[in-house]
Amino acid sequence: MGEKKEKTKQLIIENSIKLFSSLGYNATTTASIAQEVGLSETIIFKYFKNKENLLREISNLAMSQIIENISIIPLMKNIELSKDYSLRNFIKSIIMERLEFMDKNFELVKLFVIEMQYSKELLLQAKEIIFPKAFEIFEAVRKIIISKASVSDAEVSAITRIAIGTIESIAIQKYLFGLEIAQEKIEIEVEEILNIIEKSVIKNKRN
Repeated sequence: MGEKKEKTKQLIIENSIKLFSSLGYNATTTASIAQEVGLSETIIFKYFKNKENLLREISNLAMSQIIENISIIPLMKNIELSKDYSLRNFIKSIIMERLEFMDKNFELVKLFVIEMQYSKELLLQAKEIIFPKAFEIFEAVRKIIISKASVSDAEVSAITRIAIGTIESIAIQKYLFGLEIAQEKIEIEVEEILNIIEKSVIKNKRN
């Protein structure tokens, strides 16, 4: 591929990442990418053949950047903004932010998981770039929870697993099983989970 074509391809990839970050993966179309780059959709397809190949190749070439921009960085910003909240509201902010992330990007998450099974390069990116940052975030959350509730490491792990389990169970119902869940019902379920966590923390303090 010539230098000009390579630059054009890279421009498409960079602007795709930008749109994934702002609009979410599901809402990003080849038309919106073409408009952002300043090219016709025909040119986009000339480089990537069709929409499926476009999204897959972009994902394979820049998955670590995409995941970091639309998943890791927003989560870190949310943690920083909510670190002074009460324990209940801090955990709630993380749960709700991750549910919003899943709403916008479930197809990307699914593609990432599938491609990682077959791509050694992608798996290596995940191990060397994504996973360490995920552990860094977990450690930051762990310290904040301990500072707010004076709980043990084991209790922090339990609280974190409950929060993650809440996100996963709602995502599975909505995206894998296709069940319609009203936002009001989701908020009620989240509040009940927070009640359980809060009661557990208070009980442990008394003991």
